[in-house]
Formats: sequence, structure tokens, C-alpha cells
Amino acid sequence: MKKSKDVIGSKESSKKLIIGKDTVYIHTNIRPYVDKNDKKKEKSELYIYDEVQMSLHEYLEAKQQEIDLIGKSQSSTEDLLQEIILKVYSE
Repeated sequence: MKKSKDVIGSKESSKKLIIGKDTVYIHTNIRPYVDKNDKKKEKSELYIYDEVQMSLHEYLEAKQQEIDLIGKSQSSTEDLLQEIILKVYSE
């Protein structure tokens, strides 16, 4: 995994998520690029963003961990709700 800050790229390359053949790019903090040294008033077609680059395998592993965590959280929530319902109706 490689993290980069303030990467400058085109509108197309600044999408939040780009999945390539074997590499995944995750972009956050995306905003239009403003060149402070440029005296022109024209709007730039470039964007600046933070980037995390990882292999497709790393990305899939991370997503699987998220899915597992959501599943565990959902099970815990369902168990808790069942306990509450049983206590309410047993009184």
C-alpha cells in the first residue's frame, strides 16, 4: 500500500475509486487545483487529492474484513434486540 498527499491529476483520474487490472486507487479530499503562481483567472481543469494505492488483492482483503465486521456487528445487534424484546415481554 502506498499513500500520497496532494496528488495533482485530471478530472477523470481524480474519481473517488479507480479499480484497474491489478491496482486500486482510492482518492479523498478531492478539490479543484488552484495554482497560486498563475495570474490567469481561468479555472484549471486539474484537481488535487490524497491517494491510497494498493494491489487489487489488498483491496479485496480490506473489503472482506469490512464485510466480516459488518456481519459481526449485525449479529450482535440482532442478539441485543432479541434480549431486549424477551425482557420486555417477560415482565
